[in-house]
Amino acid sequence: MLASYLRDNGVNCHFCAGGHYPTLRYGQVLRDVPELDSVVRFEGELTLAELVQCLAEGRDWHKVAGIAYREGDRPVATRLRALIANLDDLPFPVRPLESALTVLGKKASPIVASRGCSRNCSFCSIRQFYGQAPGKKVRVRNPVKVVDEMRALHEENGISIFLFQDDDFPVWGAFGRRWTAQFIECHRAQGLCGRVIRKISCRSDE
Repeated sequence: MLASYLRDNGVNCHFCAGGHYPTLRYGQVLRDVPELDSVVRFEGELTLAELVQCLAEGRDWHKVAGIAYREGDRPVATRLRALIANLDDLPFPVRPLESALTVLGKKASPIVASRGCSRNCSFCSIRQFYGQAPGKKVRVRNPVKVVDEMRALHEENGISIFLFQDDDFPVWGAFGRRWTAQFIECHRAQGLCGRVIRKISCRSDE
C-alpha cells in the first residue's frame, strides 16, 4: 500500500485519512493501517485546517475536536465537532483547470447544493454519517450561491456539465419545489439556460 511504501522510503510526515468509512470505522482503519497518525471524522473542512495549523506550529494536535488517533494499541476519539451549520459560509472550492473532467467532449465538474439526507434507508450510510455528529443532518445552500458558483465555473473554466454530488438533491416536498423553482429562475437570470447540463441524484419517489 502507498502509506507503507512512503514510510519505508523515509517519509515521516503526519498521515491522515477521512471520509465516510474512516469516520464510522476509525478503530478498524487505525488498526489495519498502522502508518496512519490520525483520522478526521465527519465533515473535515474546519477539523483538517485546525489539525494542519497545530502540526505547522509544532503544537499538540491530540486535542483537536473531530479526530481519532492511536494511543498504544487503543483507538481514541476526541470530542465531536458540530456539522457546519451554514454551507454558504464555505468559500467556493479551488478547482485547478487541469483537474476538469471531460464527458461527451465537454468539461465537467462536481458540485454540491446540499449535504445530508432526511431519509433513513437501511442500505445507506448517509444518515449514520450525518446523524452521529452534532448539528442539523440536512443543510441546503442558497440556490443563488449555487448558480453563482456554476456561472463562475462556466465562464472561467469552460465547465458546461455539472455533476451534483448531493446525497439527496433538494427536490423533496414543498421546500424542494420552492428551492428548485428558484434554482431554475437563477439559471435564467444568469444566462445559463440552454448552456449547461446538470446531473442530479434523488430518490425515485421524488
